Amino acid sequence: MEALKKKWPKLTWQVNQEASPEDLMVLVNEKLIDFTIVNSDEIKLNQKFYPELRVAFDIRQAKQIGWAFALSEDKSLYDAANQFLEQLKETGELQRLIEQHLGHIQSFDYVGTRVYQRHILSRLPAYQPWFEKAGKDNGIEWILLASMAYQESHWNKEAKSPTGVRGLMMLTRGTAKDLGVNNRVEPHQSIFGGASYYAKLFKKLPKEVTGQDRVFFTLASYNLGYWHVRDAMKLTKQSGKDETKWINLRETLPLLRKKKWHKQTRFGYARGNEAVKYVENIRSYYDILKWEVSRNWQENQPKEPIKALKTTPSAL
Repeated sequence: MEALKKKWPKLTWQVNQEASPEDLMVLVNEKLIDFTIVNSDEIKLNQKFYPELRVAFDIRQAKQIGWAFALSEDKSLYDAANQFLEQLKETGELQRLIEQHLGHIQSFDYVGTRVYQRHILSRLPAYQPWFEKAGKDNGIEWILLASMAYQESHWNKEAKSPTGVRGLMMLTRGTAKDLGVNNRVEPHQSIFGGASYYAKLFKKLPKEVTGQDRVFFTLASYNLGYWHVRDAMKLTKQSGKDETKWINLRETLPLLRKKKWHKQTRFGYARGNEAVKYVENIRSYYDILKWEVSRNWQENQPKEPIKALKTTPSAL
């Protein structure tokens, strides 16, 4: 800003030492200040929560982030930091952390985000108690279950795909029969059936798949089919990568569309790229819904059933 002021002497600004970047974005969103300056990652992470925000322009070119150390004859801290970063790179942990926090950030969809926020108010209250109960019964965070349902049907109980899957959780006829679901378009049966199916897939995965990776593998299995995911795991292992990590599986899944690769598998062709998109969409819906339920709903929302909007231990 000081450099810019040399070119535009009338340029002025205020520095707020107490507010976080998100606090400042809230002030812009509420029109209490005209604009603020944040880094590009922060706007990407938060724009889905504040869809009215717009990036006006960049004030400088992108720059690398670095760690700075005071000059000292004792370089032990500097050497330890370098060793730490090199180990993160070598083990793949650095890339895993980047994927965990930024991997599902996509090009911002203003219309889709606004529609989702409206549906949270207009459609979710009718089904939330069932998401909560089904989640509790099956050991799933209800926010994750609701996010899955939104990706499947936009919380439309009459939803039907061209392939014949139906209902809030888009169960196939065969899956519904196996789960004891007699009416796929009946919301209660669909939600509890979908939760039960997710739980079965979650338990079925190899024990080596852990943490958030296990959640993402389960979501991909729900969309694509368990055995196609296992095929992709096999191809990932054959390529010399850790087949238990989502960051690697997401690169392999799209290969199932190509004959060169799917002919090497047991269960053949699958739209693996769609499964990757499916997981990423749910992660975005989850982030937005998790943020919404953490806000103060008391002033603007009816007390039943929306008062039940409460946070639970995070699945993602």
